[in-house]
Amino acid sequence: MPSQPEITLYWLESTRCIRILWLLNELGLDYTIVPYDKKGSVMAPKELYQHHPLGKAPILELKYDDERGNITLVESGHIINYMLKWFDLEKKFIPVTEEGERSMDYFLHFAEGTMQPPLTYQFYLTRLIPESKQLPESFRENYAKYQEYIDEVYTFPKLEEYSLYLEKLLREQKEKNGGAEKVYFVEDKLTGADLALGFEAATSLFGNPLYRHITDPKRVPLLASWVKYAVFDRPAYKEAVEAEKSIVDGGFKVLKIDQHGH
Repeated sequence: MPSQPEITLYWLESTRCIRILWLLNELGLDYTIVPYDKKGSVMAPKELYQHHPLGKAPILELKYDDERGNITLVESGHIINYMLKWFDLEKKFIPVTEEGERSMDYFLHFAEGTMQPPLTYQFYLTRLIPESKQLPESFRENYAKYQEYIDEVYTFPKLEEYSLYLEKLLREQKEKNGGAEKVYFVEDKLTGADLALGFEAATSLFGNPLYRHITDPKRVPLLASWVKYAVFDRPAYKEAVEAEKSIVDGGFKVLKIDQHGH
């Protein structure tokens, strides 16, 4: 295997960065985490703009020692695609069939384009607007009613629909794989599809007690099981969670992850 580039992840707490940490760990790559502190805000700090014009995390920087030079990757779905293409040489997480490749590509877009919007909306409803000091008091007084209404007509119905859709897909995978105990969204193994959905379905949906009525195992038993064995129980994911905890507890210092004992 060619020598890997110097990899730096510009990191923010409570973002899709957990998805990229998990990916890097699964691939067994060495990397450096450069954290940025939101300092109580829900918005990204302006310092991130020095790494990319949109100032959004995750930002993954690869420094090659050849003609490729420095490459900056943003958008977690794009990062997953690139990293699997160039670093998953044994194709552990890449589908083996053309149909599987199409399915994985679909889920990379579904995770961000379909499932994430109501989660993001709910995040801003519960954090950004209530904490804003610029809103009139009259709006603040009635805000709880607005939030309850939006949850009732949009956020909860959409997340209920998407979770049942994922449950149905896992049921189809189970039937296709002869009733296997563990099933995944593409083929019979963990792929980029699961890595992408891990943030929305596991971290954001199952990890938030607000959605307990949606994630009840009696309602979505296969999805609830998938969240456990495909995400939360994987050593690479646990290491990602531990790395994030170390960053916060350690005062947001740069953290080097050496998986090869260099």
